Amino acid sequence: MKQIQFVVFLAILSVLTTSCSTKNETDPSDNIPQMITISGNQQHDTVFLHFNFRQKTIRAQRTGKLERLIEKPEFTKNSLLVQFDNYDAFVALNGEKESLKEELLGKINLFSQALQPVEKKWQDFASKLRPDKVLPAIPTYQYKEEAEFLEGINLTERYNNLLEKEAEIKNYFQLSTENGFLTETFAKSGDYVKKNQSLIKYHPKEISATADASFKLTKNIQNQLKTHFIVRLPCDSLRVLKYSSGEIQYLLNLNQKINPKMVPRYFIVNQDQYAFIIPEKYIGKDKKVTIETDKGTEQKTASLRNKEYVLFSMEKALIIRRP
Repeated sequence: MKQIQFVVFLAILSVLTTSCSTKNETDPSDNIPQMITISGNQQHDTVFLHFNFRQKTIRAQRTGKLERLIEKPEFTKNSLLVQFDNYDAFVALNGEKESLKEELLGKINLFSQALQPVEKKWQDFASKLRPDKVLPAIPTYQYKEEAEFLEGINLTERYNNLLEKEAEIKNYFQLSTENGFLTETFAKSGDYVKKNQSLIKYHPKEISATADASFKLTKNIQNQLKTHFIVRLPCDSLRVLKYSSGEIQYLLNLNQKINPKMVPRYFIVNQDQYAFIIPEKYIGKDKKVTIETDKGTEQKTASLRNKEYVLFSMEKALIIRRP
């Protein structure tokens, strides 16, 4: 009798245990919210840089003694870079100018009454034949007598000869064609150099740089690039020369000398999109994710990467709903 009671007790206990177990067990999915807000991780990418930037060499344009060679580290366009000793040529040129001036004034004093209207014109021309000035333009003849009278001193022939010698004098001076920074010198004032010998090296103040990427260079990214250039390079100004979706060409105006080997090769920028890791319970059919927006719901497709569902968006945070 006791054995029968014990068996019945075990049976009842078993039913009660099973009943309690079933009652307390819950579906884990019942604890997952219908909607959650998740924050994205801003994406970064690389913009590559290509600089059109090289040092230039100034060579001697003639053989001779250097009167002066620039030493200042910075120069502007039309600055005197090289001056050769031109004393003998300069003296000879000025002597011929002075000789022509004296003979011309002597002829002007002999002008007839008929040539009085053109006298001032030739006096003004003669007064401009000075050592410290380039030759003035020769006046045109108004009268046949005027031309015949002045050709008595071979005026036209002597003037053209002075022009040639003055042009030769210019060969003693070498001016800069652009703004630049001196980087290296190979000679000094007083040295005797040969034609085409290297004298100095410099790099221009204005250099161009091209930024290119495999993605669209949006306004936001352009602002980041501008900041990077200003912070990383000593430039006074930055101007866009050419723009396309994935490439921008800039013109930079530098304010100090830099080493071409030290310019950056790339910039890291923040993308305009964010990456979101979507919990598996919020992934619907065909990897669709339901997103709550101000205009209602929309669905986007997630990608499976490293066993995680990833979604990209321009928003910093997303509200997603369970499927």
